[in-house]
Amino acid sequence: MKKYVIIVLSLCFILTGCQNVKDFISNKTPDSITEYIDEAISSYQEERNESSTYSTSTNNSSSQQATSKEQDELLKKREDANNKLLKKGAYNYSRLSTSQKSIYQDFYIGVSEYQEQFSVYTTDETLLYSIMTQVTDDCPEIFYITSYSYIIYSDSIKVSPKYSYTKAQSDSYLNSLQECVQQIKKATSSMNDDMDIMKYVYDYVILNVTYQTNTQKDQTVIGSLIEGKAVCAGYARAYQYILNELGYFCHYIRGNALDISGVANATSSHGWNMVKYKGSYYYVDATWGDNPSKSDGILTSFFMMSSTDMLTYYTPSDHYETTTGERAPYYSRSYSYFIEYNESTVNALVEYAIRNEQTTLVLKASDKSVFTTMLNDLTHRGLLSQVLKTYGKSISSNSYYESLNYMEISIK
Repeated sequence: MKKYVIIVLSLCFILTGCQNVKDFISNKTPDSITEYIDEAISSYQEERNESSTYSTSTNNSSSQQATSKEQDELLKKREDANNKLLKKGAYNYSRLSTSQKSIYQDFYIGVSEYQEQFSVYTTDETLLYSIMTQVTDDCPEIFYITSYSYIIYSDSIKVSPKYSYTKAQSDSYLNSLQECVQQIKKATSSMNDDMDIMKYVYDYVILNVTYQTNTQKDQTVIGSLIEGKAVCAGYARAYQYILNELGYFCHYIRGNALDISGVANATSSHGWNMVKYKGSYYYVDATWGDNPSKSDGILTSFFMMSSTDMLTYYTPSDHYETTTGERAPYYSRSYSYFIEYNESTVNALVEYAIRNEQTTLVLKASDKSVFTTMLNDLTHRGLLSQVLKTYGKSISSNSYYESLNYMEISIK
């Protein structure tokens, strides 16, 4: 009898087209097996009826009208989702095929509306997982989905998302995030250069987030921007969220990081950002820019890196873009980028920093040869100390990263 029941149940699942039945049978017991069979058969009949509404012709005009209305509503939602995603510059979404974009749109709509169940029109479960990752990487504001269960049918997958918070809780968090954005908008309203705004947000994230692991929200914008505690993913998603809300392109990148000294460490998973400035792509890592040992806590060496500089310290597992614009735009505009070493320019930068009561002097060289000359003259031979001494100043600390041809001097 038991074997017969198992065969009947297996047949029911085959007939329904269900390949993933773990969630469906998890709460059943042998004592209720008859009821279970009835339920399975009933579910099969309901699914067939539902499927026939979409895939077969009918003489019932009201059914045709209902189907047409539902399809029109879905198409309208997809169009709205497409417009939102294009406006925010969702990078993963932009690289998908037309059919993949439809799956992305349906997933995005489902979780944005906090639907308990929704269908995506694919039977590829690997693609579905990839789409979920791409949605959450494009949209840091969708912080509330952790996983999902699913049932595969002949032409679609029914998804049941697992949400970390209730809709009301998520809305409350989103309101708090918007308050943060409004404060930053107000603070940057007088800035005319996009670089200044991007740097302000970089500094803001660093100064308002503490690196801390093993918290429930440490990889989300909730952990970083509301609770002030996060790991690299939280830093990067905070930077991404704010810039997106301000109307700038900013993408979250996954990969591995080298040791801070440049030593390879393939097991060190990491997250950072890709931004766009004057038509070219650059890279930002607020996590590594957070340096509590400095007086202001901020390292600028990981702000607006070119793709060449980025690859010095990172191995992206995601797609990334090659920098086609100037290699160091942040340093070039302040004359602290050296294509060739010039001592008189350094002296002028020191004088400017002291007159403007700056406590940090940042210098970047175009290549290893220029950097080595600059490092030897300014630090090893002590020329910088001599220049500072004439103004009654001295070096408080000196940090340099040879792989990035970068040095940062704190003045006291």
